Amino acid sequence: NVNDLIHQSELIGGNYRIGMFRVNGGYAHYTAEQGVGNSAGTRTDNSWTVSMSLLPTPENEIALGFNEMKGRHAGFNGGGNILNPFGNTTGVSTFADGSKKAIYASWMYHVDRQLDVYLAGDHFKVDGGWVIGDAQGNGNRFGAGQAFNNETEVAIGARYKF
Repeated sequence: NVNDLIHQSELIGGNYRIGMFRVNGGYAHYTAEQGVGNSAGTRTDNSWTVSMSLLPTPENEIALGFNEMKGRHAGFNGGGNILNPFGNTTGVSTFADGSKKAIYASWMYHVDRQLDVYLAGDHFKVDGGWVIGDAQGNGNRFGAGQAFNNETEVAIGARYKF
């Protein structure tokens, strides 16, 4: 319940390990009332993901995955971007159908019990009328009506656990 509007989600997922491989998958269904007293209608999203991890040695971990989010009658926020699930949908007055697809991969090397180094990358694309902020939160409008409707990111880093 967000400002007297009902948001609901149902999710299912799991993973299965086969030797050095782990396969993961999941599905989510989401609905949200929009506008005062649901005067703007209900949003419906369906999302799924599948990924795989490979552990060839105790030090190395490789992952690859894909996810897709499809939304119908999704409301825009005041900044012109599609609202995230469970956001405040009270003031919604414009809508769009659309989707976001993403593929991602990573390699992590476990130097020791406390230190990991990694290389990660992803690529996403929006379709239909969806407009979303990029992964870094840059700009108010990204996607439909813009010169670009996709983004590719690459990161290299280290993680120290204490």
